[in-house]
Amino acid sequence: MKLTIQKGSLGLGLVLLWVGVLNTGTDSLFYNSLLFPIVGAFLRIGTVLPVLKMLVYLMSTLFALLLGWELIQSGIYSGMISFSIFMTMTYAALIGIGALILSYFRCLFNQTVNWKKRSVLGVMGTFLLLWILAGANSLIGNPFDANKATKAIEGYVEHQYPKEDLKVKEATYVFETASYQSLIYHEENEDLNFSVSYQNGEIVDDTYESHVLSYFNTLKRLSAQYSILVNELLNEKFHLKENQSFVYYDFDAVDYMSKILELGMEFDETLPISAQITLQFTLETQSIDELNDFIVSVFEVLEEKGYHFDVYHLKAQNQKECIWIESITPNDILSGQLAARIEAGLANVSSYGIKTNKSSNKF
Repeated sequence: MKLTIQKGSLGLGLVLLWVGVLNTGTDSLFYNSLLFPIVGAFLRIGTVLPVLKMLVYLMSTLFALLLGWELIQSGIYSGMISFSIFMTMTYAALIGIGALILSYFRCLFNQTVNWKKRSVLGVMGTFLLLWILAGANSLIGNPFDANKATKAIEGYVEHQYPKEDLKVKEATYVFETASYQSLIYHEENEDLNFSVSYQNGEIVDDTYESHVLSYFNTLKRLSAQYSILVNELLNEKFHLKENQSFVYYDFDAVDYMSKILELGMEFDETLPISAQITLQFTLETQSIDELNDFIVSVFEVLEEKGYHFDVYHLKAQNQKECIWIESITPNDILSGQLAARIEAGLANVSSYGIKTNKSSNKF
């Protein structure tokens, strides 16, 4: 009978552990702060190993599972290992606390232990449980406050913007500000999206003015659409490898935005707003003369299409090195002296504003 209970507890503990790993990275991470102590209790019942040895085995298993799950979800990224290590340590600590709490309560209900010791153990066990909940709440919030925040934000949006037909996403916890934040959006107009934050029973931030009224969202969308058109043209003309070039409008030119921009407007490359382009791709050659010829060719192709940019930047790499050229103007390109100015920028003696940097690192 005892062996059956042990096997059942061990199996259930491992199943719950896997559920917790699958829940990592979701908006319901708060529940893991409750789940993993329960895992610790079940594993403590189901194994005859000492707590320390059990944690060593668990940490190895947790790290492998978390790393594998991150690979499946997000692929390889720079912080993947450090994130997996952090979550392994966090979950192992919660599992250890769960096993410890079980031991406390076993002593608490053990009639051979005197009532004073049982009272102390009971208080300590309760304190640990409350400490887990408080710690989880301060780090990742909780679903009850998130629901309360969502309702408060919905009421606020309905009152402030009754004619906009806006939708409110479920509030999520923001650790940096210890507040709950909802994304507000319009189903048909991409420019009508912003966020509202809730903290300690009141609305503390609303980005409608900075994101919508300032046309930040509009310029961001138009920049993205412009980037797509430019990349299609560059790929067609130059067959670039790993082309990730992008366009961005001058977001600081807000004085006359309301005269030329509208929320939800169609893209128009003739907009009288300063625009810059960053050419970013893999290029086998790194010689200044060939880069000069390439930039001139790109400029001519873009101008012929009616795509005018006030500033060009270039970031190109091959297997050995990377070159970064900043602040090239059309005047630089048309001067016939672009190569010399790039060389001067590389030597930090340029008087034309062009900055050049070479390194062995890939971008």
